[in-house]
Formats: sequence, structure tokens, C-alpha cells
Amino acid sequence: VENETDIDISEDTYEFSSSAIDPNDVHDQNLIDNNDQIVEDAKTDIDKEVAADDYLVDDQSAEDSIIVDTVADDSIGEELVGASYTSGQWTYTISNFESEITAYSGNSGNVSIPSSLGGYPVTVIGSYVFEGKAITGITIPSTIETIKYGAFNECKYLTTINYNAKKSSLWTSSGGPFLNAGKNSGGVTVTFGSGVTNIPDSIFDASNNDNRPRIKSVTIPSSVTEIGGYAFEGCAELTSVSMGSGIVTIGSYAFSGTGIKTITIPAKVDLI
Repeated sequence: VENETDIDISEDTYEFSSSAIDPNDVHDQNLIDNNDQIVEDAKTDIDKEVAADDYLVDDQSAEDSIIVDTVADDSIGEELVGASYTSGQWTYTISNFESEITAYSGNSGNVSIPSSLGGYPVTVIGSYVFEGKAITGITIPSTIETIKYGAFNECKYLTTINYNAKKSSLWTSSGGPFLNAGKNSGGVTVTFGSGVTNIPDSIFDASNNDNRPRIKSVTIPSSVTEIGGYAFEGCAELTSVSMGSGIVTIGSYAFSGTGIKTITIPAKVDLI
């Protein structure tokens, strides 16, 4: 207690001479009783002050503890951001409670991209993750929101793409993420899942005719409302397209330069 030393409640605060005090005298006895009461009241006041200060100290300690815990949580978050992690054949980073795949150590067969890594949803496929891999099939989960440039470049043995990203976009400056895909196979069959709502601009486009993917058939469900511009532009071997009834918009040059001879445009389409 800050001012505890300023308070003196010792028993000799009030001194009474034995010759001056008569215990049998009612007046003198009252003096003694009053003195005892004053001492007890002073002790009670000090106990209250000590208890109050203890409460403040405990309360501040609890508050400091919360601050320390918060800082610790922030530190954990900072350690996660930008760090690289590995799970099986997948390498990934974490940012804003989302995972981005940055590398894949496998090299062949049918590959299903995980929908979560490190306890967080996988929302991004990084640049060149599968470049040059001899994979034959790829399944893209519904959690994917962004596919970066060159993610599937030179996957020359690819035959199937199962695309389930509900609402996605491309992060690219020239050409799509599937340059030369299926070049050494009999062509690639693309199936968009029932939850997909849009087909990104330029997804199977290329920077020039020499590296366009060999897309031969495409199935588009009724959940898709928009086909992006240049989506299949220049896919000369594309001859079969099945469109769902939900399509409203078909972007510029979406099927320009393909091998399509006939196509049925859904009734809801109001912009081509």
C-alpha cells in the first residue's frame, strides 16, 4: 500500500497513565473502550486498502496476460505467413488463412489437387507447379479461386481435366495455364463440375499457335452462366462442346479458331 507507512496504529498511540485511569470509573472505562475501537477501525481501513490494491494488481496482471497472449497469437500468424510447408508430395504457403500450392513432387498418373493443406483451404495454384509433369489427368477442387501463369504448361501427356473451381480467375499476362497440354496424347477432354459458375477468360488460350493445348471436347453444366472471352480461342482440335442451359454470356472470341462445325446456343444467352 503506497501510504501504509504514514499510518501508525500501534497500541501506544493513546497512552493512559495508570495513575490517571481508574478501570472502575465508568467515564475512564469509556475512554479505554473508545481507544480500542479507534485502533480496530484503523486496522479495518488498512485491510480494505490492501485488498483494493491487491485487486488492482491482479486485474492489471490479467490484462497484461491477455496482451501477452494476443502478441503470442500474432507471432504465430507472422510465422505462418510466407513460410513454406510440405505435406506428402505438396509444397505450399499460407497467407490470410488460405493455402497456395507452390510445388508438386509427383510426376505421373491422375492427380487430384487437395482442397485443404495445413488446415486451410487451397485457393491458389501457383505458377509452374505442374510444368513438364507427365501427368495424365488432373482434378481441380471447388476451393480454387486463382490459377497462376503456366501452372500446367507442357503437361504433354494430359488426357482429362476435371475442373470444379466454383468461381475462379487466372493470374496471367500472356496465354493460359495449359500451354502445350496434351500435345503428345490423343487430345484432352475437359469436364466442368456441376458447381462451376464461370469459365475464366483465356483459360485454354495460348500466346501463339505453336503452344496451344490439344482440347478435343468440352462439357459445360447448367450451373455455368458465363464463358469468358478467348476461353477456347485457337483450340483447333476442339470439335465437341456440350453447353448447359444456364449460360447467359459468351465472351468475345470464346470459340474463335476452334474446329467446331455445329453448336447449340442455350436459350438464356443474351450476350455473345
